[in-house]
Amino acid sequence: MKKPWLGIGGAVFGLWLLSCTAAWADAFETPLPTGTIEWGLMAGYGLSNSLGASKSGIDFVTLLPRFGYVFAELGENPPWKGSLQAVVEAVPALVAFEESQTIYGGGFNLLLRYEIATGTRLVPFLEGGAGVLLSTPQSTEPTSQFRASQFNFTLQIAPGLRYFLSDRTAVSLEYRFHHISDAGLTEKNPGINSDFVLIGFSILR
Repeated sequence: MKKPWLGIGGAVFGLWLLSCTAAWADAFETPLPTGTIEWGLMAGYGLSNSLGASKSGIDFVTLLPRFGYVFAELGENPPWKGSLQAVVEAVPALVAFEESQTIYGGGFNLLLRYEIATGTRLVPFLEGGAGVLLSTPQSTEPTSQFRASQFNFTLQIAPGLRYFLSDRTAVSLEYRFHHISDAGLTEKNPGINSDFVLIGFSILR
């Protein structure tokens, strides 16, 4: 025998979900307003590839605290309606597992993020920029960029999605193409190209 309270409970939950969606709709109709500040933390895993002279098979784990500031709103209508955000990303830990050794790196990144306002809690974005990376000890692998230099620059570009849990908190998932090289400061500069998957959490105000 079907319990009537199951149907009643399902109807109540459905109405609650609908009311929440309607109540939050206005919060996501517009891009993040100019002046919005964001604090966030990202973490993830990467694996180097053989693009160019890059040495493949290097595993990475990383931790990335972030600070962002929305400085412009773009477009009046979809699909280009969105916001521009300047991001400073600390790199307290970029750990590379190369053959039988572990390389520890740290530095910072300066990024620009373009976020598209969709009118929903699911928001696509594209970000990219450059940074500085210091690492120690130097690698013993002759074909590795970490042997060429302990001082390197980084370039990265990352498409991704984030989901707003509320109008002030969000989680994100992104793919990041990541490049490490010393810009020709040393004679051998093979570089390292890697593919990263990162997850994150942000608080906005």
